[in-house]
Amino acid sequence: MGQEQTVTSNDSQKFFISEVLGHKVYDSEGLKVGKLQDLLAIWVSGHPQVTALKLESRDAVLPLHLVAVFDAEEIRLQRPFDPARLRPADKDEIQVSRWLLDKQIVDIRGAKVERVNDILLWWHNIEGKPRISLMEVDIGLRGILRRLGFKFLAPKAPERLLHWDRFKPLATRTANLELALPLEYVSRMHPADIADILQELHPEGQMQVLNALSPETAGVTLAEVDAKPRRQLLAALDAEQALDLILAMDPDDAADNLKSLPADMQAAILDLIEPDKSKLLARLMHYEEGTAGSLMTPEVISFRQDGGVRDLWQWLQEEQPDFTTWNEVFVVDQDQKLVGMVPLRTLILAHTHARLGELMETPLSLNVKDDFGKILDFSVKYDLLALPVVDENQHLLGMVTLDDVLTSLVQNPRNRRYLPRRSPLSSFRKRTGR
Repeated sequence: MGQEQTVTSNDSQKFFISEVLGHKVYDSEGLKVGKLQDLLAIWVSGHPQVTALKLESRDAVLPLHLVAVFDAEEIRLQRPFDPARLRPADKDEIQVSRWLLDKQIVDIRGAKVERVNDILLWWHNIEGKPRISLMEVDIGLRGILRRLGFKFLAPKAPERLLHWDRFKPLATRTANLELALPLEYVSRMHPADIADILQELHPEGQMQVLNALSPETAGVTLAEVDAKPRRQLLAALDAEQALDLILAMDPDDAADNLKSLPADMQAAILDLIEPDKSKLLARLMHYEEGTAGSLMTPEVISFRQDGGVRDLWQWLQEEQPDFTTWNEVFVVDQDQKLVGMVPLRTLILAHTHARLGELMETPLSLNVKDDFGKILDFSVKYDLLALPVVDENQHLLGMVTLDDVLTSLVQNPRNRRYLPRRSPLSSFRKRTGR
């Protein structure tokens, strides 16, 4: 019978899982038992605790209490190997390499997503009994270099470790790692930051984040997501779920997203919307892509030319429209034809008894069929936050905002051909080929 080896009380080392995976495992007599394929652990709270070793080409696992030495140099058992001491994996045990390495981490406070590149282990013992704890997650370049075999380069890269007590236990085997921070915190983030998170997550994680948001925040967030993942997200919902998100968007964004869906889903959603809004969205969807009609929002601040400044201020206080996209009030006649525009500065300085018809300036406007070249030309030339859009009879239909123009430039590379040759974005395009 071979000699049994014990674990000494001062035996304590830290190393990364990438440094031990694939190592040969020997018994106390120096005979090779196999190669380490993975570690099994129990994770209920705090630090996950390794319970067994999974060897290549074996379904059963080796209990940790049979191990005498475990470090980056050597893995050795306490006694001669006996296959009868192997056991089946428990349903509550997780495979550390298979289910934790390369997992995505939602860093809500940093509004970004990280990835598990490596895992720091701590081999220690309590009263002579071996223990391996998962201590920290390496999310930096060091972890990648270490796993690729460029360990000599790793010290030159900055160290980025996250302590394990910051994480929630896995909800399912395929779930991403979540920092121990309530998902409700996401709702206080800017929608653009939430959109960045969504675009880096797997579909399951995307739905978890969306479900944690109010319909209004989810709708605005989805409008910030790039076109392809946005289409995939909406297509994965049923009509009623998609409806809540569509209704929370600005009409132009809602129309764009509806157009991206299959025809049967478009029809189902439009049937669920109240008739007036359904007709509006159907009309916006009809405009050709890249035209003023496809980019405009129908939500504008307009007022009759015979209306007074006092009446306008009272209406603004009662309705409280979105003030972020305008610096002019569009003036219309009794037939809703655009006849002028009044700058916000003029309104602030004007006497409250003045009529808008007395204050208005000659309007600059886009035709609903104007292409992106003209839209961009007007935006650059006249330096306006918003341009009114009219039909052939000068009826006011909506407005195109500077934000709409910039978004279209970013999301649709074809529109960049209209950029002035000396513009900063045009120069960037030439340098990068984007």
